[in-house]
Amino acid sequence: MKVAAEIADLAPSSSQPEESDSAPACPPSLTPRQRDCVVLVARGKSDRQIGEILGISNQTVHKHVESAKQRYAVATRVELVVRALFMSQLSLTEIVS
Repeated sequence: MKVAAEIADLAPSSSQPEESDSAPACPPSLTPRQRDCVVLVARGKSDRQIGEILGISNQTVHKHVESAKQRYAVATRVELVVRALFMSQLSLTEIVS
């Protein structure tokens, strides 16, 4: 139930005022490497596993994931994946393939 509550908190709600009505509703852009890391996070991989897959250190993976979390203004990896899915930056087919 905790995950369902987190998802509900991330979903846009008409009862909540927009942060800025004049700001465009564009999703944040990720670098190709950040996006690769987010896809692998969505597949349940750890930083170490992602580093092995991409041929980079787990510290570099951690930096990419943290930067992506900052761009989406979220605190957790789960929130990052959910927000990227809601904003159509990731698709379920990418995650399960």
